[in-house]
Amino acid sequence: CSSDLDIPPEDLHIFIEYCRLDVEVERLLSVTLRDLTDDEWEMYWVNEEINDRGLPIDVNLTRAATKYGDMIRAEADQKIKASTKGAVFDARKRKTRDDWLSLRLTDAQKKILTEDDKVRFAKPQREALLGCDDLDPDVREFVMAVEEAGGATISKYEAFTDRSMDGRLYGAFLYAGGGQTGRFSSVGVQVHNLKREGHKDPEKAISEVLHGSNIARPSEHLAKLIRAVIAHPDGLVWADYSNIEGRVAPWLADSKAGEKKLDVFREGKDPYKVNAATLFNVRYEDVTDEQRQSGKVQELALGFLGGAGALMSMARMFKMTLEHDRAVILRDAWRKVNDWAIPYGYDLVQAARDAVENPNMWFKAGRVSYGYDGRAWLWCCLPSGRLLAYYQPSFEWITTPWGEEINALTSIWGGGKCKVGQSWPRRPLTPGLLLENATQATAEIGRAHV
Repeated sequence: CSSDLDIPPEDLHIFIEYCRLDVEVERLLSVTLRDLTDDEWEMYWVNEEINDRGLPIDVNLTRAATKYGDMIRAEADQKIKASTKGAVFDARKRKTRDDWLSLRLTDAQKKILTEDDKVRFAKPQREALLGCDDLDPDVREFVMAVEEAGGATISKYEAFTDRSMDGRLYGAFLYAGGGQTGRFSSVGVQVHNLKREGHKDPEKAISEVLHGSNIARPSEHLAKLIRAVIAHPDGLVWADYSNIEGRVAPWLADSKAGEKKLDVFREGKDPYKVNAATLFNVRYEDVTDEQRQSGKVQELALGFLGGAGALMSMARMFKMTLEHDRAVILRDAWRKVNDWAIPYGYDLVQAARDAVENPNMWFKAGRVSYGYDGRAWLWCCLPSGRLLAYYQPSFEWITTPWGEEINALTSIWGGGKCKVGQSWPRRPLTPGLLLENATQATAEIGRAHV
């Protein structure tokens, strides 16, 4: 046995012990985790049927795009090497990149790249850097070269090419992959987050890639084609609920203020224009496209009770420049129109706190309820009866992002990463977090049934 596995005989006992512990852990998981409901099992098997059928893929396009992307990367890497004088060979070497940048950015510019104490170098952060008038010329050249490389998009084309078989991508969907909410996620290729913006003439754009034409903005060109990878000669049917999370959240509140928000949808109005009408003090009919864009950024950034910082981050994604003072005005204007939101977030937290302080009892907050088993699990019961779980809830003093000391309800966060020798990370169950979890988990069932 050991020779077949290429394991030295003196180390075989280590391998056997590893296997034994593996089985024990799986047994513990099986008795710890709750059983799936009949509806959840049904959804699981539908998901597996989709995985077995596979997504139809235009392999010719993925191969041509990957080849084109390799050429773009090679050219961009030469520019990166030149702009950094050989210190960085390509932007995918994160530590080398970050070390080089840290010596050339001002404190204000470093803040642009910092989110949740981590360095982010995604497109919104890069665009924000390029908007700085005092940016080091070498850094500007470096960032522009990275923009040309289009790394994330090219990687998706590569993944589509490598993982597809017989013109189909199998096993892409992972049921309940978003562990905290049970949202669907992807394996291998992130098919849930493909760029929406496309070409006005997609057939021409595809032809240019297939024939290796000289394209002016190649990375942007490829990014706009990524959805065209999923293709079938007979055509495809796309279906989704419009602004589902924007509807579910106020519905969960089950309040007069929440109903007022839902009336916006019932009356066929555009919630982005409703926000903008209040913000700019104009009639709904007179809202301009530019004003509506501000209302859209408000809705997307503040729907889960985000603050000025979240609003500024979202604005960067929409290529909008937003100063902090202006973000505060936008935040307050949105909360005035959506007066159901903040009170409901605090209702959720209070119900969760009451549950932990009173084991084996359920406490309602709108259409959601919380209960604690007195041992390990705080449960959130959704309107469908499905449960979300928070492990080992407890109260502890924390410092909020705005510097306030509060006694918060926290739980172990399974989505976090535990370093060797350290405890699993804990996370405060804030109003925005609980609202986001309940909303996304409820909305996911709606998406799955479309």
